[in-house]
Amino acid sequence: MCVLPEICSWRLVTDVLLFRITCRFILRFPKKCVNLAKVSVIVVSQHNKVVLQWIPAHVGIAGNEEADRLAKGGARLPQPHNSTSYKEAKTLLQRKKKENWKKRNGDYNPQEDPINKLDRRSQTTIFRLRTGHCGLKKHLKRLGLADDAHCECGSEEQTPEHILQNCPHLETIRQKFWQEETSVGAKLWGPADELRKTADFLAATGLRI
Repeated sequence: MCVLPEICSWRLVTDVLLFRITCRFILRFPKKCVNLAKVSVIVVSQHNKVVLQWIPAHVGIAGNEEADRLAKGGARLPQPHNSTSYKEAKTLLQRKKKENWKKRNGDYNPQEDPINKLDRRSQTTIFRLRTGHCGLKKHLKRLGLADDAHCECGSEEQTPEHILQNCPHLETIRQKFWQEETSVGAKLWGPADELRKTADFLAATGLRI
């Protein structure tokens, strides 16, 4: 372990090019870089004087110009191929899949979904209504388990939206839970209290979801 002197001076020098490269890295990984920089500065500055100094880039200096030329030439040579491990590939694929899913769903975050605050029975009810994969006739007809997709009321197909919003046979029960007009979106994607109300409504109807 390296032990630093009790009191010494640290002079950090940089040119414009290095500063730009550093900024691009920070913009790409902001949280990681900020935390690392904060910890590093705190540790170093506890017993040391730290100075950040700008210096001119080495453009125009013969030896440095030659070093740059050789470095650029080396960068254009064939580079060794380092294969990606299974763990790295899995991590990259999972990250990309998560990013694409969030873009398609308006930055929906499953961890922040109010459905997580419900009991298991209510969660199951809400999830089935959201997906439409439930015991209502529209889905059963699609699976070949029902001859007709229409609701018993005869007005339209028996879907989650029909049950929650339009079925005349369930109007009296609906009024007990929602005295004011409420959208189907609020009933299925609203706050936890609204989701509980929806689950309780389905239980009161006696329908097998």
